[in-house]
Amino acid sequence: MTDAHGKSSSPTGARSWEIYHNNYSAQTNSGGVYAAIGMRGGDGVIFNNTVASNIAYPVMLEIEGAACGTYPATGQIRQAWIWNNGKVSNHCSNSIQLGRDYYNSAKSGYVPYAYPHPLRS
Repeated sequence: MTDAHGKSSSPTGARSWEIYHNNYSAQTNSGGVYAAIGMRGGDGVIFNNTVASNIAYPVMLEIEGAACGTYPATGQIRQAWIWNNGKVSNHCSNSIQLGRDYYNSAKSGYVPYAYPHPLRS
């Protein structure tokens, strides 16, 4: 699973992330995994990920280090573009708002890195 911390017990959390073209699966006896990608801080893009059916949410957004409803909270998600992953679960829509802090669309002008990297031979 992929996780990015917000501001918790340390002065800062995650700064940025690019999460794409991953296959998430879970082998568990407890009935499933809550989220494949859990974001509590930072900014970036999340797209074209495949998530197994026993994972409740492909993407989960949360606030960390502040009360839900605080805006802006230090280190919270403010510029995230999330598309083609499935359902996004937002645990604090009072602080992290669709259309202000995250978008369910591709980021204009964004181009993912080439893989493998051109300098790798």
